[in-house]
Amino acid sequence: MEATQQREGVTAPANWPSKRLDDYVTLIRRMTPEKRIWKDMRVKPLTPRAIDALVSGGWKLIVTSDFTHEESIGSTLHREQEIHLEHSLIGYSRDKVLLHEIVHAHYGMQLYDGMLARAFGFGNACQNNAITDWIARKARAKHLLLRYVISSFGLKPSVYDATSYRAFGSREKVCRQWSSSVEDLEKVCMDGF
Repeated sequence: MEATQQREGVTAPANWPSKRLDDYVTLIRRMTPEKRIWKDMRVKPLTPRAIDALVSGGWKLIVTSDFTHEESIGSTLHREQEIHLEHSLIGYSRDKVLLHEIVHAHYGMQLYDGMLARAFGFGNACQNNAITDWIARKARAKHLLLRYVISSFGLKPSVYDATSYRAFGSREKVCRQWSSSVEDLEKVCMDGF
């Protein structure tokens, strides 16, 4: 099991600002050009077709409050083909964690960053977490892909920044979770891309 996302306040790469995460992943990429993920990102990108392959392959989304590790807010169970999300997640946090877990499902164990990796030093959990979150944030910043992911997994759309507004918004139906006006919302991109 990969318990890959943690609650706020923990300084895991998933909680870093986009610029810091981008700089860190750039450094990892320079230091490890042989890492398979760099090629896989080109050959097997995260696209609507990839989302269709996960869904048609039997992957399920389970929204739950039953996490066994108290800091977890998302996990990917490869054998069971399940993605688990903490039920209290909303808006940007929900979408970012969902895409983080989808990246794990799509690219498999090469990006393992779960509890065993952190506890026993198996692989490089911090680097894998950073790469996974970086890919997830880049994917979430694409409004058509965000719309496809949310509808494919049967979640309720939420508008909280420019990307989500382009994916789901209309001037009549904006959920102003993060912004006081549509004009402000159109200027904000949570991922900084």
